Amino acid sequence: MVRYSLMRLLIFVAFLLLLWFIPWMQMHPFVLVVLAGVLSMVTSYFALAQQRNQIAGRLANHVEQRQTVRQQRDHATRTDEDDEDDEDE
Repeated sequence: MVRYSLMRLLIFVAFLLLLWFIPWMQMHPFVLVVLAGVLSMVTSYFALAQQRNQIAGRLANHVEQRQTVRQQRDHATRTDEDDEDDEDE
């Protein structure tokens, strides 16, 4: 995940430096930063799609494992009173 973030930051800095060499951009730093941000977001979306999908898959697996552990723990701590309460409803 750190690698993905560093790659996104590197793309942003590359666009920032590239746009800095346009004379008009040097006089408008806000436009420079916003344009570099937009260009880096679009580039990152396509260029880093594989890394993003890998991270999303790992996060989904982690969430699924935590849910399974929580369900097992909840099931193991149920008492007969809980079962009776469920039957009454």
